[in-house]
Amino acid sequence: MIDFQEIEASYSPAGSLGQRCIEIFGHAVNGVRRLNVGCGGQKFPGWINADKELPWLIAEGREQEPDVLWDMDYYHEIPLPLESFDVILASHVLEHVADPVAVVFRLHTLLKPGGRLLVLVPNAWSDVGLCNPFHRNYFSMHSFVYYRKSTYDQPGTPGYHANEGRPIADWASVQVAMVDEYEIAAVLTK
Repeated sequence: MIDFQEIEASYSPAGSLGQRCIEIFGHAVNGVRRLNVGCGGQKFPGWINADKELPWLIAEGREQEPDVLWDMDYYHEIPLPLESFDVILASHVLEHVADPVAVVFRLHTLLKPGGRLLVLVPNAWSDVGLCNPFHRNYFSMHSFVYYRKSTYDQPGTPGYHANEGRPIADWASVQVAMVDEYEIAAVLTK
């Protein structure tokens, strides 16, 4: 189980996002198969790092090819074996994709039973969350309730019939915490 007090205590604005993610989540799961989706220019040692082609990295002279090329906006084309990962990290990814519910569903299919998806997203109510013109989606502490199948199964709940027949992952548990005023962390367990 992830201790969100540890997340808050380990936050260091001076540290790189990648290092923080590894400190928060990675060292707790040494020896397991780990996937870092949307890795950008930060490949994590000991993880399989996946992202789409990033021409801006090449333009800046920081080209670092991911281990797996995968554009998550084409989520139906997963170039990885199903149920093969113990941990998946999606750090500042969901705010950029066209359909975050579909992406989370596909990430669920990549996890082994009991596997965990760690999500870091900007808080929608912060300047970081709202001002970035490249953000397509916005998240609050309550957003992740809509990523559970059970939300749509109960008549009278806010999401009942709202999923329009789309597949929704059946997570065993969802934990959410504020890292700070700018960032939200969620751990979804299969």
